Amino acid sequence: MVHWRRMTQRDPADPAPPPRSGDDQWPSRSEPNGVVTTGAPVERDASIWLPEDDRLTDPAQEDAPYGERPASLISPPPPPAAPRGEQIYIDAWDGYAREVGPARSAARQRSTLLMGRELIETLMLALVIFIAVRGVVQNFRVEGSSMDPTYRTGQYVLVNKGLFARVNLEAVGRVIPFIDSDDNSRYLFRGPRRGEVIVFHPPLPNSYDRDFIKRVIGLPGDHVQVKDGRVSVNGRELIETYLRNVQTFCGGQWCDLQLGPHEYFVMGDNRTNSSDSRLWGPVPAGNVIGKSMLVYLPLDDFGPAPNQAPLMAEASSVASDPPPLAPTPGVSGSPRP
Repeated sequence: MVHWRRMTQRDPADPAPPPRSGDDQWPSRSEPNGVVTTGAPVERDASIWLPEDDRLTDPAQEDAPYGERPASLISPPPPPAAPRGEQIYIDAWDGYAREVGPARSAARQRSTLLMGRELIETLMLALVIFIAVRGVVQNFRVEGSSMDPTYRTGQYVLVNKGLFARVNLEAVGRVIPFIDSDDNSRYLFRGPRRGEVIVFHPPLPNSYDRDFIKRVIGLPGDHVQVKDGRVSVNGRELIETYLRNVQTFCGGQWCDLQLGPHEYFVMGDNRTNSSDSRLWGPVPAGNVIGKSMLVYLPLDDFGPAPNQAPLMAEASSVASDPPPLAPTPGVSGSPRP
């Protein structure tokens, strides 16, 4: 057991300090120079506690400034208290966080970059698909009653543009020399067929920004004749069941014509109220946009677009009317034998 004693240093020339209570030991603080300075006010009379077996025999130590002592005389600090149970888990978690924190931050950055890359790729793919779809499919709104009762005003129709896509052989021939054709352009797949409902630009001045929807009646090279309420193609009458027994009349220069190699004769199903080839002539192949494919609005009419082909009667059933008979000379109103 170590016994402690109190050692007092005081200058004999100084008067004795007044008695103080509770001055047996002053709190001390450690200084950078390795000495301990008491926390009490600097006085000429102070007490320090030394172990009983450590005597101040060194004169230098005896003459040390008042209130200071060498660091060798300081008692060792008490051992740190053992951590509590929860502190162990806290310290372990802090160590784990210091180890895996940078790795998790890097992984989070990589995940953010991958997510941004996937988002950009998705947007680019959606844009490509949108452009491709717009190049093949187009929506069209029916306006007017020219196609009644097959199509009604206010219906929305999807038009297949890719079906009637055309290739400019002249431009292709400049790239591929051995391609030679009399036609400057051809259909990539096929052209419109009789009875199909197509959307096109009408061959009218100042109306190219407006699209029409009509039914194909005459194909390139056909001879179309509209007479006496009937429509005949190449001498054969068309049986159009979709008209519901409505006759077709025509008056003008486009009632009897021979179509060119790239021309189509079109008419609306509402023959009594339709602006079609009977008024402004055939439609050039370059003006055709596409085929009516699907009615998607209103929802009650949702379904495939009507594209019914007419039937062709026998050639003998459509005979040209005989020329009018001239009256017999001298006999008024009597036919010529």
